[in-house]
Amino acid sequence: MSTENQVPSVIAEIIEHKRQALLEERRQKEEAEQRERQEAEAIGKAKYDEYIQAALLKVPEYLRQYVAPTHEVPDFYRIGKGWDTPNDWLCFEIPGLAKVLFAPNAKESPWKYQTAHPYEQRYGYDGDTIHIEPTLSFSERSYGWTNDLAYALGSAQAELQRYEKFLAEYAAMQEEIARDQEQRAALAQVRQTRDAEQAAAREQEQAKEQAEEQALFDAIKDDPIAIHMLKAFVFLRDERSTFEQRLYDADEKMASIENRWSRRAEELRRQADDADRRAEDECRRLQDDLDDAEAKLRKAERGW
Repeated sequence: MSTENQVPSVIAEIIEHKRQALLEERRQKEEAEQRERQEAEAIGKAKYDEYIQAALLKVPEYLRQYVAPTHEVPDFYRIGKGWDTPNDWLCFEIPGLAKVLFAPNAKESPWKYQTAHPYEQRYGYDGDTIHIEPTLSFSERSYGWTNDLAYALGSAQAELQRYEKFLAEYAAMQEEIARDQEQRAALAQVRQTRDAEQAAAREQEQAKEQAEEQALFDAIKDDPIAIHMLKAFVFLRDERSTFEQRLYDADEKMASIENRWSRRAEELRRQADDADRRAEDECRRLQDDLDDAEAKLRKAERGW
């Protein structure tokens, strides 16, 4: 480095001292912010735990052992700072039942149960059929909320049974599709083997015919009448071979059409079965909504 551009030692010391002071100030600030965050998170966690304990007191004691931890960690920092308030639902995982939710702050209908949904059949952009597995989930609609805990527990049991039934139907459908694919693959393999054997036989026959024709031509090449007769025979043979090939192609085309329509008919049967299941599911949901509305109406008429 040129001595002309070298920073004087006194000024360099001042700059270094200031840099170290800024680094120390930043470190102390980060430590203070970290302590403040930890303290706020501790306060927020305490508030959240207190909220959960208070919510559990609203639940019958026999259910408390089945409460499941939330899958989404609350933002304890925001709760500790007072920006958010705990309002999570309690989730209960009871053996033999679908999951059940409890909304501690709800004024009415605080209980909600998961509902089962059958497998779905969709079509991709390329026309392929896509099968979506059955699901067991909380409906995004108001369906499933109730003020009757016993009714919620019974419905959760029924929904899990329906879900298991849907899974069995889905597994049976997948097995049927697999068997159908295996059969089509086996038929394709048989057809491919047959075509290869027929092609090989035709090649052998053609080679034999060519050898015989060459031998016959060598024998009669000096006889004009025999040559004309041979040409007529070859022409008739070629015409017959062409006709037989057309018959074979037509047979293959008919077999392909029959196979395609058979698969289409099977697909339509599956769609009809799926539509029946969905219609039955929707009727059941509408009946449940009607029953719930009638129960609320009777309760309002009684006044309790």
